[in-house]
Amino acid sequence: MTAAPRGSLSVDLDDEWAYRRALGDPGWRARTSYFAALGPRLDRVLEGRRATCFGVGADARRPEGAALLRSLHERGHEVASHSDDHDLHLHRRPRASIERDLDRSAAALAAATGTPPVGFRAPGYGVSAALWSALASRGYRYDASAFPTPLGPLSRLWFGRHTRGPRVRARVLRDRAAELARGPRVRRIVVDGRALIEVPVTVMPYTRLPIHASHLLLLARRAPRLAERYLELALAACARSGIGPALVLHPTDLLDPAESPALRRFPNMRVPADLKLGLVERWLELTEARFTLGTVAAQAAAASGAS
Repeated sequence: MTAAPRGSLSVDLDDEWAYRRALGDPGWRARTSYFAALGPRLDRVLEGRRATCFGVGADARRPEGAALLRSLHERGHEVASHSDDHDLHLHRRPRASIERDLDRSAAALAAATGTPPVGFRAPGYGVSAALWSALASRGYRYDASAFPTPLGPLSRLWFGRHTRGPRVRARVLRDRAAELARGPRVRRIVVDGRALIEVPVTVMPYTRLPIHASHLLLLARRAPRLAERYLELALAACARSGIGPALVLHPTDLLDPAESPALRRFPNMRVPADLKLGLVERWLELTEARFTLGTVAAQAAAASGAS
């Protein structure tokens, strides 16, 4: 019997200020944080598991952020880069600007954990040739920024509607079309003569509908059993297609307004945290019944044939 392909579990460690900035809340400039409340929730969900935590350089330079990232690293989780200042339009900036951001983020994460990052995920899940070129030139092993669903551009528009980015040009539209065409499979690409593994956020094969926890929670608010059935169908489709799911968690999947009053109107934040935690743990158990989950770096290495 052929072994199921390896999947991964990752957490995008966007702190409260990043959400507030995306929502147009001027209070974000105070760099407000919910990391003190998030730490114990992550410990519970990640207990007995190995995951990749995508950290932001600006947070790694602050005491609470550095402490959380260091703790996750010491527990055996991978700490990868989620940019330096969580600019949702980073992938559309000129290459030199992207490189400066990558360098600042890598330095901050290395200072916090003692280990430089080998993987990257862009804020807003945006990919571009300039981003890949910058990553490859710096020796990154993988990029986990792709989100190959038609809902991806809509999500970026919604989250980025209060922030100004570079003008949308034809190449941006081409990048989005190519992202959809490549689909959810992990693959090796060659950029400027260097190998880079692309690990997309998994979407349901065929339909390309999203399956990470934030979307499941939207469904579970009305119909918990339907959300579970939806995930089961997606996992079965992944197994038939030979796709190891790359699952993503966000802090808002684990917190409620008691820990972050500023985000009380954010989608899913009205769901009690204890209920969220129970659902997320159940969904991870369902996935682990079919697939081996680990870090994104391990999934990328398996896909490239590395030991």
